[in-house]
Amino acid sequence: MTGMFTSDPVIISLWWAEGKDAVLTKGKSREVANRRAACPKSFAKKFNEQCDEYPFASTRQGGIGARTEEVPSRENRCQGGTLSRGYDLGGIGEGDDYLVAISGPRQIADKPYWGVDVATDQSCQA
Repeated sequence: MTGMFTSDPVIISLWWAEGKDAVLTKGKSREVANRRAACPKSFAKKFNEQCDEYPFASTRQGGIGARTEEVPSRENRCQGGTLSRGYDLGGIGEGDDYLVAISGPRQIADKPYWGVDVATDQSCQA
């Protein structure tokens, strides 16, 4: 396993609650197809925000069957940046396995997004 980093805690924690694995394999070459499969244009958005998925679209595990939720646009942009930095800083390359971890578990929202961005820290600082 190459590295470990944190990302979108609500969707990840919901995925883990379903008994799914925390180890992912980078598969950036599948990103576009995975994102389309997990978050198609027909994805229902109650609050006109964005679809986010876990496992990430940039993994071999992403795509069909991924856990999807509507999230604030700010959060989705921040998490994308966190993921990209995590790949770079962790030296995670195509085909590498890595462990996803949640930092600050007490800061995780206790339910999916309901139209109000409740993040305590609204910045994109990782």
